[in-house]
Amino acid sequence: MPKIKALNYFNKAIRAGYKLPGIYNQMGLVYWNLSETGEAKKMWQNALKLDNNNEHAEYYLKQSRELR
Repeated sequence: MPKIKALNYFNKAIRAGYKLPGIYNQMGLVYWNLSETGEAKKMWQNALKLDNNNEHAEYYLKQSRELR
């Protein structure tokens, strides 16, 4: 349950206007840990939309492709 609670807080922050790449990266990690890989990838792609040089998002996406 703590992971789902974290997602609720991240979504609340986004709704409040805090659309930061770091939030999407963290959400991606939570989804990844919940085995929701599709959602995780969407979050990292969102981070890259906000910051196309986001090294963390690029790294996570690269790792997800390599783990297929």
